[in-house]
Amino acid sequence: MSQEMILLPALALGFWTFSILILIPFRRIRARNSGAAALDDFALGESANVPADAVLVNRNYMNLLEMPIVFYVASLMLYVTGAASTLSLVLCWAYVGARIAPHTRTPDLQQCNTPGDYLCYQQFASTDALDTPHFYLVGAIVT
Repeated sequence: MSQEMILLPALALGFWTFSILILIPFRRIRARNSGAAALDDFALGESANVPADAVLVNRNYMNLLEMPIVFYVASLMLYVTGAASTLSLVLCWAYVGARIAPHTRTPDLQQCNTPGDYLCYQQFASTDALDTPHFYLVGAIVT
């Protein structure tokens, strides 16, 4: 295995983080255009008036900027020191899969149709093994 292979999982997670960042304005614009939220509701990130689908994508992005930083540093350390092995590559891909897989199923957001229902948001968040709020890629822009 070449040492450069250890950087591929980090690049994949970086691409995932960037794709979530791109979806935030789509969700916010849709919430604003539907009248579910006013422009001022997004001034500090989120408020009680912001719909669930816009809140969830925002929280997922925030989480992708926290714990994965340690993953990026560990990946770079393995590469720089030349200590990358097949086991470390498998573990890196498993981590990336664990960060992405829970976010690719279609939710029943009808349960969270009340703006500001943070108990409902927490219910979705608590189902993730890595304790990150769920963002659902399937139908992300369409629904």
